[in-house]
Amino acid sequence: MVANVEGLKSQIKAIAGVVDIYNAWRPDGQGVTVAIYESQAAAEAASPHIQSIWGGLAQYLTGAPQTEVYENVDRMTG
Repeated sequence: MVANVEGLKSQIKAIAGVVDIYNAWRPDGQGVTVAIYESQAAAEAASPHIQSIWGGLAQYLTGAPQTEVYENVDRMTG
């Protein structure tokens, strides 16, 4: 999965309204993706593109990705 995600970087970078995206993986295969968008509207508009990307990774997933929304982001470094 990690190698396939690396191959998707150009698609991910092309998502309109994305400020930054982070992926974190554990040795047991569990992972999390955190995406920061310019606005909630940008995040909602990106949803079909994100679903398409996750669909291409379905063979590596044990379940459907869960989406959580947070309205406030505070950068702690930089």
